[in-house]
Amino acid sequence: MSGLKDWVKKYRVLNQSLHITYKLIKAILAIKINAHALREFTFEWRGEVGLGEQNLNFYQNIFKNLLKDPKLVILDVGANDGWFSKIVFRFWPNAKIISFEPLKSMHPYLELLKQQKETYTYEKIGLGEENKKFMINEIGTSGLSSFKEIHSSYAYDAKFFNQQVNKSYEVDVLTLDDYVTNRQIEGEFCLKVDTQGFEMEVLRGAQKLFESKRIKIVIIELMTIEKYQGATLYHEIIGYLEIRGLRLVDIHNSYYEENGKLSEFDAVFTLI
Repeated sequence: MSGLKDWVKKYRVLNQSLHITYKLIKAILAIKINAHALREFTFEWRGEVGLGEQNLNFYQNIFKNLLKDPKLVILDVGANDGWFSKIVFRFWPNAKIISFEPLKSMHPYLELLKQQKETYTYEKIGLGEENKKFMINEIGTSGLSSFKEIHSSYAYDAKFFNQQVNKSYEVDVLTLDDYVTNRQIEGEFCLKVDTQGFEMEVLRGAQKLFESKRIKIVIIELMTIEKYQGATLYHEIIGYLEIRGLRLVDIHNSYYEENGKLSEFDAVFTLI
């Protein structure tokens, strides 16, 4: 009789163990691993740029579908800390990139990138429609810094941005046409422009390059409202590029106002 009791006791323990194991396995299988988040964490851990799913889809479309020639020279105008160039290197490890960034506070980041990548270089200047010196406003959130002042009727969300002007100083500005000619840079270009309201000035300084069809693709940030004093809005820039033979092929929403209206977006144009 005692042997039967011992067997029943062992059976119960075994049954309970199997039941717990079953629940554990079921719980593990129910866990949904976010493969995208895990992959982007790996990129960030290696010191590279991590991208959200929408950003990843946007840039994958550019560098895998729209921009298939890795021999194009990438002109990164308004480089900030080099984030866009790092994205390019993620897709094209041997890309030739020239960055333009007049903000003094960003130059150490670009110098580090230059030391890491043999095909990367940067210029401590701005680009515009004429060769002259300009005052640039370096703002608390560096990505808001511009040759133009933030419009008096507009304010960025204080929860996310610091739009206080920390300092202003004079920097050199050249036209892209003259820069390419003086440096004798050959080949064709992908032009990325993110200059906080100074985009049209950059484009106007590249007239000869547009006329010679050397600019094959333009990636540019556009605004739907005048956030910077005298800034050119999206519809004018779209028209300007279309007249020069570039067609809008993709857009990516960038910033919404509290009222739900889109006020900034990235646009991609390719030569027809």
